[in-house]
Amino acid sequence: MIITMSTIIIGAGLGALIRWNLGISPVGILGINAFGSFVAGFLVKSPALLHPALSLGLIVGFCGALTTFSGFAVVNVRWLEQGEFFKTLVFVLLNNATCLSLCYLGWILAKRFS
Repeated sequence: MIITMSTIIIGAGLGALIRWNLGISPVGILGINAFGSFVAGFLVKSPALLHPALSLGLIVGFCGALTTFSGFAVVNVRWLEQGEFFKTLVFVLLNNATCLSLCYLGWILAKRFS
């Protein structure tokens, strides 16, 4: 239990620091969410690849702190407030399509390594 909690805390710290350095631009948010979705999809489907505590540290800690639904929401609400409805719609669809696709790609690649 202590090892798992430690890996989650360390992973979260690293994910949060990387996230903080990348800022809150729409392109940065998309890239962060896409990368985190790919990593999470890959790791969820390849449990034998890593020790379970390390896997949880990366999925829950690192990817959880790295990806940024709150930043995604802030950008979209700002755009909605400015009347940028089309821009908001495109960003929502692009994030969802990209992140779901990359999560699935990670999932498929992990199957090949298992």
